[in-house]
Amino acid sequence: MQCRTWGGNFLLNCGPAPDGTMPADFYTRCDELAAWMAHSREALIGADPTPGEALANVPMTRRGSTWYLHVLPKHQGPVEIRHADTPRSARLLRTGAPLSPIRQGEALTLTLPSETRTGLDDVVAVTWA
Repeated sequence: MQCRTWGGNFLLNCGPAPDGTMPADFYTRCDELAAWMAHSREALIGADPTPGEALANVPMTRRGSTWYLHVLPKHQGPVEIRHADTPRSARLLRTGAPLSPIRQGEALTLTLPSETRTGLDDVVAVTWA
C-alpha cells in the first residue's frame, strides 16, 4: 500500500511453472486480495497519493475530502493525524464501524481496537467537512 501512497503501482511478480500452472500460494493471495478489495477498493482505485508522512504516522491516500489511512500490520499504537481540524467522520472501511478521534495538542489520534485488527492493511476513512 505504501507504493500507492507514493503515487506508484504494484505488480505481482509471479510466473507460471514450466507446465503452465501457478503456485498454490498465488491463488491464496489473489483470493485474499479480492476479499480486501471488496471492502477497501475506494482507498486505492482512483485515489490520489498524499504527502502522508508529513500528515500522519501511517501511509495515506486521498479522494476528494476523504483521507484513507492505511494501518499496516506492523503498525503499533494509535494513528496520528497532524495539524488537522476535527473530521466529520472516521470509520473502519472493512466493517463500517465508526471511530472517535481524540485531539491531543495539534494532532488527532485514532485507536483501532486490537480485536478489529487483521493481518492486512486496515483502512480508516476520515472525511472532512
